[in-house]
Amino acid sequence: MFKLRSFFALLMLALVAFAPALTLAADDKASAAQEQDAPPKLNAAVELPKMQKILDKIKSQVSVDAGENKLTQLNEMALELSGSADTLGQALLPDRQQLEAQLQVLGPAPKADSGVKETSEVTRKRNALESQKSKLDDQIKQAEGIKNGALMLSSQIVNLRRDQLKSQLALNSGTILGPRFWSPLLNSQDLDGEKIGEFLQELQDTAALSWEPGWRVGSVFWLLAAMLVMTAGRRYSEEFLAWISIHKLPEGKLRRSFLAAAIALTTLVAVVLTFNFIALAFTRRDEVSENVQDFVDQLVRLSVFCGLIAGLGRAFLSTRRPSWRLPTISNEVAMALKPFPPITAVLVFIFQTVEAFNYSVGTSLNTTIFANGLTALLIGTTALAISMRTNRVRRRMTQAGTPPEARSTLVGLIQMGLTLTGIAILVSLLIGYVTLARFLSYEVIWCGLLFGFVLLPQSSAQRWL
Repeated sequence: MFKLRSFFALLMLALVAFAPALTLAADDKASAAQEQDAPPKLNAAVELPKMQKILDKIKSQVSVDAGENKLTQLNEMALELSGSADTLGQALLPDRQQLEAQLQVLGPAPKADSGVKETSEVTRKRNALESQKSKLDDQIKQAEGIKNGALMLSSQIVNLRRDQLKSQLALNSGTILGPRFWSPLLNSQDLDGEKIGEFLQELQDTAALSWEPGWRVGSVFWLLAAMLVMTAGRRYSEEFLAWISIHKLPEGKLRRSFLAAAIALTTLVAVVLTFNFIALAFTRRDEVSENVQDFVDQLVRLSVFCGLIAGLGRAFLSTRRPSWRLPTISNEVAMALKPFPPITAVLVFIFQTVEAFNYSVGTSLNTTIFANGLTALLIGTTALAISMRTNRVRRRMTQAGTPPEARSTLVGLIQMGLTLTGIAILVSLLIGYVTLARFLSYEVIWCGLLFGFVLLPQSSAQRWL
């Protein structure tokens, strides 16, 4: 029994003796692990001159006549350099705060007539700390200057690339029948694919943010509001305004004019509100990236343009109430033209969205030409289809023994101009002038809106006479 007690006593003494050593070993391992996990500390005195050299090198390469791909690479280098300079400047701030705290402990140097004398050690330490703080301030200021310089250089590179793109677009880019035009669809460039993938990921992240707990109910509310405005809201608004025109306005010209304006405005307001509600559903959080926010804002502005196209088309054709139609158009012609205002609005929206997407992503020249050419091709084809379908319906009416209404000189000139412009668009695409074809396509749209605003009051005035 005595031996057993002696054994346990010796064991306890051994544990007490070695416990501090074991604790120190554990602390050493923990501190070693923390040192390994901690990021390496940057030496500002070494890194800042390197960064300045990189910035100067990028500037010198931009000043040379660089191509599109080279400018894209230089832009990425400038953005990366800006991020590195910002990281270095942020890393120096804790050291500066520590020096300020030490200087506050030492206090300011006593004045000569204060009668206070401090030791030379305190004076020496204060001078050393002030020297270190001044050096850190200069380094932080230099890092901030490199960061701002890199950002400004990136902006200049983007503008230079855009100018080069505009000048190259004005040249003959090749026929749409050639393989070069379709190359972005068949052989996607690695750089474009990477940029598009990154932007699509930003869009997915934005959608995921709107669907997080706490925000999901609001997103569903705004989406339902958009659907209700576009369907029931637009329909009942038109019916309400139609009721006003029937019961509150005298029968005749004023009623027809009021209803036409009501159809155009309700369609415009419904489209714009729908897009605004959808934008609020997905981009109302502060965490949404600036690129995505700018892209969505462009789509909301585009909805005004598309709403005008659809609204004016519906107002002129008035297929639901033929007796209230302002222009002198037969019901058969109006029904034949009924799908074209929404089709044109959708086409403009889709391809303007593609252009806004290309602008936000910064795609290459070939991808931009492909998008512009496809836009011009479909709008030019639609313009020819409108003219051809109108003529076909009028011929059928003549053959059936019900001659259509007589067209005015202005309407004939408009239809002839639409046909010739559609042909010019297709010819421009065939001979390789994609930019000219795109310009003519959007001129057709703008002229259609202009004639709509001009003919609407003119038709009303003719009804009054």
